[in-house]
Amino acid sequence: MSIDSSNTGAFYIRGCAYEKLGEIDKGIEDLTTVLKLDPNHVNAAFARAACQNRKGAFVKAIEDYSMALEKDCEK
Repeated sequence: MSIDSSNTGAFYIRGCAYEKLGEIDKGIEDLTTVLKLDPNHVNAAFARAACQNRKGAFVKAIEDYSMALEKDCEK
């Protein structure tokens, strides 16, 4: 399967759905894909931070929250 920037929205929605279903690792994987395709996707950074927080990976969560805040301030 080829992954290009036109898939960003689908990966973001699926990543958020996985998080809501408790499939945290799958959510992180999809949201990481979004950030690889669009490094400025603030919502994906925030959503991945929430997943990391739920997983108990607090250092990674703080990094992602900081990235989301930084990108949001750039807008």
